[in-house]
Order: sequence, then C-alpha cells, then structure tokens
Amino acid sequence: MQNIDHKAPMICVSAAGTDLLVIFTKDRPDRLRRILPGLAFPTENVILLDDSHRNENRLENIQLAEMFNLNYHGKYEQQSVLGRLLLPDLQNFVGALGSVPWGLGFNRNYALVLASLQKATKLIMMDDDVDLEGSPVATDVLRLLDANRFVGAKIEQMPDDSIVGHIHRGAHVVQKRYASGTFLGLQIDRPPVNFFVNHYNEDWIWLFLENYGRPVFSPVSVKQLVFNPFVNWKDKVLFQEYGEILWEGVTAASERGQFSLLENCDHWRIVISDRRQDIDAIGSMELPGHILPIAHGVRSHLLNYLDKATCEPFVRFWKEYLELLPIWHRVMEHLCSQGWSE
Repeated sequence: MQNIDHKAPMICVSAAGTDLLVIFTKDRPDRLRRILPGLAFPTENVILLDDSHRNENRLENIQLAEMFNLNYHGKYEQQSVLGRLLLPDLQNFVGALGSVPWGLGFNRNYALVLASLQKATKLIMMDDDVDLEGSPVATDVLRLLDANRFVGAKIEQMPDDSIVGHIHRGAHVVQKRYASGTFLGLQIDRPPVNFFVNHYNEDWIWLFLENYGRPVFSPVSVKQLVFNPFVNWKDKVLFQEYGEILWEGVTAASERGQFSLLENCDHWRIVISDRRQDIDAIGSMELPGHILPIAHGVRSHLLNYLDKATCEPFVRFWKEYLELLPIWHRVMEHLCSQGWSE
C-alpha cells in the first residue's frame, strides 16, 4: 500500500500510562442497561461518551453512569473541555455532542482528543450494543496492545454490517470487509496520523489508512446485541451507500498503489459503475422470504441513486481530506502538550 504523503507523528509521552475505555452512545439507554452489568473493566477508566439528543435519555444515561461509577461525558462536559482548549481548528474534526445528525466519526475523533488530554497510552473504543458478559476481554486487549498497535475483535451474534451487507449475508455472498470499530483497541501514545471522516464506514476507512491496509490482529471475540438491521431502511440506505462508495474507492486506489487516483473523476466513475453492478445483482440472489421484498426495495432505491451519482462529490471529499490532514497534525501536537487529568 502506498503511503499518503504526511509527516511522522510525534510521540505523546505519558508518565502515568493511563488506559481508557470509551463507550459511544446516542439515545439508547435501553442498550446501556443491558451491557453495563457485564462490563468487567476498571470503572474509573471508563468514559461514557453521550451524544444523546433527547434530554430524558441524557438524564437516564447520567443515572446509569452514577450507578456503575463511570465517567459521564455529555454535551455540557464537552463544552467545558472545548472552552478550556480554545482550539478553533478542532471544529473541523469534532461536532457538538447532542446534535441531531449522525456524528459517530466526529465522536471517535473526540475520543482521541480526550485520550490525548489525559495522556493515555492505550484506548479501547466500544459501541453501546457490545455485551462483554463479564468476560475480561477488554483487559486482554490492553495486554495485547503491549505488542500490537491495534487489536480488533470478531463481532459475533450480530455482524457489524450495512443493510446491503445483511442482504448479501442472507444470500451467503461474501463481501470485502475490514476490522470494525465496534470494539477496537489501539496504542495512543503516538497520535494517529489520520482522522475519522464523519461518514458511514468511518471506522473501516480510518483503520485501513492508519494501518497501511494491513490485516488487523483480531484474536478476541465480542457479542453485539441483536437488532433488526432492516428497520427504517429507506432512511438509512442512502446514508450508508455514500460511505460504502468511499470505502470501495479508498481500497481500490490502495490496491493499485495510487492514492492520487482518489483525486481523479475516472476512478470514482469506475467505482460507482462497479457498485451499480453489485447492487443490480441483488435482483438475482436467492434470499429468504422475509428479506426478499426489502431486498427488492433496496435494490430499486439504490439503483435510482447510483444512476444519478457523479464523481465530483467523491473527488471533493478526498481533496478536502488531504487539506485537513496537516491541520489535524497540528491539533494533535497541541493536545499532546496540553494534557490534564479530569
């Protein structure tokens, strides 16, 4: 894999060697009630990062954090941190907690900010629907991070996938996948070179770039709570599709060893055309009866989108990403020098 042209990151030395686990949640206290009893991790090192929009959910999450002795961090705590930093460039990478739109990419960047401020050396990111069931897997991941920059996990029970991905699974069609951010450990003493984009597949894209396209060591397994991936599919599938095209474009450019292709419209036209063929093929898949009508609806919806899709937004995405990279590096260097203990 050809490296993106960037400078090497500085090392952010930590005398304390803090280990952090950050749980991302947004308006889902019902899931937190299910997973927190089995967390099995030192609670003083756990941050509950609450992006909830509804006030009643924030209040319930605060109560759950108090019940399990976690460090609650929501919209007001974030305002306090950002007010102390006085770092306007952060607005390129971090959104306001409690906003209505999806913001998981921004929230992952903010977790990196908090880890840097607390001089953490190891960080585990975890979604609010991962049930550790009392297993010491988080502690095991921290130990494995002594010798590995990243430690991923196999997601069992409910695969971490898009709506189209679950349709493919129903037909037993294998798609190209990468390590998930659903449960991921990383060394954080060296600030990440790349930042999370605030689009679907932000975890795959970030980890692929950060790990130079290499397979991620994933020796452990965790369970994701079961849910119906097809609920409100019309509201989700176009949002997911943009991220799917980004993922396909980045990996295709990497396979050819030319990230410069991502600034080329012809590259994205090929990616969009290939994606259209994949979506069109859904019409000939053998699928279980309960999936079939949804699959046909998804196919029709996405073909209409892809027939109108142009290369320009994707070229613009990559150019903006490259323009923001040096700003991200300056932000992380500043944070390395500013850390405090909350």
